[in-house]
Amino acid sequence: MIGPLVSLKLEHAFDLHISFGDELRLGATSLAHTRVLHPVTGGSVWGPRLKGAIVAGSGSEAPRFDAARVVVEGQWLIRAADGTLILMTNAGFASGPPTEPWRADGPEFASPSLHLAPVFEAPGGPHGWLNRTVFVGKGDRRRTNATVRVFAVM
Repeated sequence: MIGPLVSLKLEHAFDLHISFGDELRLGATSLAHTRVLHPVTGGSVWGPRLKGAIVAGSGSEAPRFDAARVVVEGQWLIRAADGTLILMTNAGFASGPPTEPWRADGPEFASPSLHLAPVFEAPGGPHGWLNRTVFVGKGDRRRTNATVRVFAVM
């Protein structure tokens, strides 16, 4: 028997603005998709629950392409305003089929094209809440950067 439904709400936690270096294209891989790497060159984190910067050189975005979709994967470090390092692992997808180049310029949040479920690893203390919270993100991709609005599921 199923119990009563639990109502959920989203709370804006913070926005990410991530800058990427030149695309490194692996091409078709043994897993039957094309893989591309976008090295992280920096960025910012700003919002009501977290402020800080994305550590340059700390990771990359590595989407996979097939004929119908783009699966987004990435990992990088955030240095919170108090100096704490936080690992962010991203997974999700991009709307629509892949384009060439995959990133296309457009206004921020005009038509969100990224649908993400970030997971965080932080030390205990003031940022420990990141380890115990489910997040979703919506954002936009552009040629050299991406902007993502991150929400905590409450």
